[in-house]
Amino acid sequence: MELSAEELIITSTLTAIMIAAAAFDLRRYRIPNALTASGVLIMLGLNYLSGSFDGLTASLLGLACAFAAHFLLFAWGILGAGDVKLFCVVGAALGAGAMLTVWLFVALAGGVQAGWIIARAALARRRAGADEALLAGRKACYGVAIAAGTLGTLGWRALGHDYIRVF
Repeated sequence: MELSAEELIITSTLTAIMIAAAAFDLRRYRIPNALTASGVLIMLGLNYLSGSFDGLTASLLGLACAFAAHFLLFAWGILGAGDVKLFCVVGAALGAGAMLTVWLFVALAGGVQAGWIIARAALARRRAGADEALLAGRKACYGVAIAAGTLGTLGWRALGHDYIRVF
């Protein structure tokens, strides 16, 4: 599937934001507000420029969908605020219709990430002869899984597959 010039700009910009967010999250266990706020504004603007009011509406619906779906996870302490805002960037970029596909790819990436963390902890425990306390306090940089899942979604789309849709 060939991307239009507008889609290529949105995809390239989103890719750069995801890579930056993953790098920040790995290094500092946080995703800067400047990155997510500017990302949302850029995506709203790019979608407006590519589709005028319809593009802006789709972008705002994606943003609202991402926020609504993830705010409770933040309130329950499952996701960090930066993770929620990063999902909002993705929603603003791709629209609500892409979010199920994004969630599936992010869940897959998160599962791989969790397996990696568990395997590393088990290996360290075996080497050090430590107990289960070694696993306590392990943090997952979920921004990495969000970035990987988003990039997986973009790759899925670039291969010509449609987004998985419920509505």
